[in-house]
Amino acid sequence: VQGARGERVAGRAGVGGQTRMTAQSGPWFSFGLHGRIPRSGFTPAPSVDGGILTITRRDDPLLPARARRSYERFVAAVFSGRGRSLDHIVAGAARIDRRLARNALARAGVAHRMLPRDLTAPQWAEMWMSLPGNERGAD
Repeated sequence: VQGARGERVAGRAGVGGQTRMTAQSGPWFSFGLHGRIPRSGFTPAPSVDGGILTITRRDDPLLPARARRSYERFVAAVFSGRGRSLDHIVAGAARIDRRLARNALARAGVAHRMLPRDLTAPQWAEMWMSLPGNERGAD
């Protein structure tokens, strides 16, 4: 993959954080960037460096498989949601009161001023499980 894209998908700090795809897949997969390939290593040479992206299935998933569809819908709604703060966006995505959204964010160790891309996979999973009706994730 392109170097900067690989860093973003792998969630490297300072390169843009998580994407919607990595947030949706994070409970079941981990992403890593294992080396860069200089653009001079390709023929014809692209305009950017490349990277080796790995995607590994987690031995111990953060959420049960049966939660996948509803969790993915929730993440999509958060990434596309509107609001001035994450608690407002989560409240809209989950169709709950902002107080409940703030509680779920707090349980996951997430500040309400963070952006969706700033959350780690464990924070996404914990936040989602802390929302009303998600009792460790049933679809």
